This record gives sequence, structure tokens and C-alpha cells, in this order.
Amino acid sequence: MADARDKNPERTDQEKDLIRRGGQAPLAIMADRASGVLVGQACGNALGVGYEFKTPPLEGIPRMLGATGRLSPGEWSEATQLGICIAEVAVTGIDLTTEEGLDAVATRYLAWYHGGSRKIDAPTRVVLETTSNDISNMNPARKMRSAAAYFHLRTRRTSGAGPLSRCAILGLTRIKDPQWTAESVRAVTELTHVDPLASEAAVIYTEAIRRAVTDPLPGEETWGNRINLGAGIALLPTARREQWQEWLQQAEETYFKPPRDNTYAVTALQAVAGILQAVKIEHAEMPLSGQDALRRATSLAVQLGGATDAIAGLVGALFAAGIGLAQIPADLQTKLHGWPGLKADALAEIGLGTALAGVVGTHGMARMIASASSLHDLVAAHPDAEVDAMTSPES
Repeated sequence: MADARDKNPERTDQEKDLIRRGGQAPLAIMADRASGVLVGQACGNALGVGYEFKTPPLEGIPRMLGATGRLSPGEWSEATQLGICIAEVAVTGIDLTTEEGLDAVATRYLAWYHGGSRKIDAPTRVVLETTSNDISNMNPARKMRSAAAYFHLRTRRTSGAGPLSRCAILGLTRIKDPQWTAESVRAVTELTHVDPLASEAAVIYTEAIRRAVTDPLPGEETWGNRINLGAGIALLPTARREQWQEWLQQAEETYFKPPRDNTYAVTALQAVAGILQAVKIEHAEMPLSGQDALRRATSLAVQLGGATDAIAGLVGALFAAGIGLAQIPADLQTKLHGWPGLKADALAEIGLGTALAGVVGTHGMARMIASASSLHDLVAAHPDAEVDAMTSPES
């Protein structure tokens, strides 16, 4: 497995030098990739919901079937819905490591929960219900953390993949700063899941999203180098890195035999690592376009069985971060829809807005929104702008 500091043997010396110098892709390229993250997640969710925990698992190509009595064909699942809750806060540019930012996320979670949610992982459901019934004077984020801590103390079973399945958008919240991104991921994850495994998995995954979006190398053919799941291990506490390196290396070496239970944080991330390795091997034998790579990855995720919507959503977002919105198959995008009454174009705008907001901050974001009819129009007017030249977000 590649070293956590990105010693990818497939990169040329010139490419490695560009990365060491801190090069980043021009704004238009990063905007395309950021725009694709939520769309890719939603595509995976919508492909996987019709096959969740089916026996035997699907052997062919998945279709957007929906989930009987719950989701219509092309409708994304609760993982993307909760990702949208986070994005609706993050797109303002607010710092998600602050209590103000976390209060906003907690409040949005609760509004979603009381608005008719239909399916959610058990720990999150218990935490949201407990928080709803808390009549103390504590602020929303503190109430939610207290509920999560109590549930963990009582069950010791809070290492599920729920936070991981909805965290892709967090990889866009501070794209210039990996440490700040990781701290935001931990803070949001710990609102509902106290077990460190849940936040560690989310940190690793979101760093892969962030790095793919900001990777300086243009071109569709470089997606295989751009997606590096192991890089985020360096953001974990030193004592935890070796264990995660072993887990991901095991998943890569046994990609042909993925874990049977992919509902926990570790096994879910191992499933993603195995799928990434499998598609990269196929790409090395016969180059795959970005579109074909995403189709193949989401198909493999559904064929695993188990939590098919979650795993397909995870690989969908990850591959979309590497290939960009323009490479997500149009036939999948046109079918997408879901809570709260959005389609693919709105998800793309939210993803782009989240990435830009993390660079310019709350006041800068307000000015940007006022200056253009859409954020994509703004990017089109400044396609070669460098993110490092933009104003840093307010502290």
C-alpha cells in the first residue's frame, strides 16, 4: 500500500516534484471535481438502495430501482440526505470545529429527523431521538454529544459506518488545509458516534476526497494516481496509524475477497479500499475512462451485497472527486432526485459552494453569491484562478 505521505510509485518524478511544491489544480478543474462529490455519492446511493442486504447479492449491472415503499427509482438514500444537511451548513463557510458550526449541524440533523426520515442507522436514530427529548438548557451540539456518549457507554457499539457513509462532503469544507479538514470531520462525526474508529475511518476517507479534488495533475487518464485512500492515515494519532495501514493493506491484498459484513466503519472502508484496488488493477490491464471507472466501482460495490447503498455511495463520491462532474455518466445524473426536492444540478452547486466557502469564509461567500447568477458562472469567469491566491476564511 502507498505510504501515507503519498509516495505513489506510479507517479513520475515531475509529478512528485509538483506535489512537493504544493501545486494545486486551477479553479475550474477543482470546481468540476468538487461539484461531482455529492452527485457521485447520490448516484451510488440510488444504484445501491434496491439491492441492500439482498440474498444472493447481485451478479450483473445494477440499476436505479428504488426501494419499495421508501424510495422511488433514482432517489438517493438517507446517507446523501444527511450529507446534504452537513453541506447546507458548510456552504455558508462557517467553521465546523466551532460550537456555533456544530450547533447548526445538530439543528439541521434534528429538523431532518422530524421531517419524516424513513431509514437510518440505529446509533444515529437513538442519538437524535434522545437529543429531541432532552429538555435541558444545553446547546444542541452539546445535547447531541451527551446522547452519543451515553449510548456508547451503554452499548459499546458505536463504530458503525453511518458517519462514514455521509461524510464525503466534509472533504470539501477546508480544501486548502488537511488538518483543519480532519478536525472538522472528527467534530461532526462525534456528534453521533463516540467510538474513535468511526471518526478515524471518516478522516481517512475525507482526506482522499480532499486530495483528489486538489490534485494538480489535469487529465482524465490520471484518475488512478489521483485517488489515494491511504494518504489520510498520516492525519491519525501516531499510535493508530500502523493498525489502519494493516487494515487497508489487507483489504488491497484480498480485494477479490471483501469483508462479508460491511456495516462497520473498518469493514466499510476496507470494502472501499478493495474496490479501488480492483478497479486500478483493471485500469492497469486495460485503461478505463473516468466514466467507465465510476460505473465499474459502483457495480462492484453493489455486487458485494450488504450495505450496498452506503458502499456504492462511498465509492461514487470518491471516484467523482477524482474524475469530476463532467465524467459522471449523464444517464445516471438525469435520473437523480431526492430530499429535500433536489436534482443533480443542485447537488453539484452545493458541492462547489462548500469547497469555495471553505476558502473564502462566510463574508467572502456572501459576496461571491451576490456577484454571480450561479457559482458555476463565477468559476467560468475565472477558470485559471489559483485557490491559494484567494482569501483565507475568517477565523
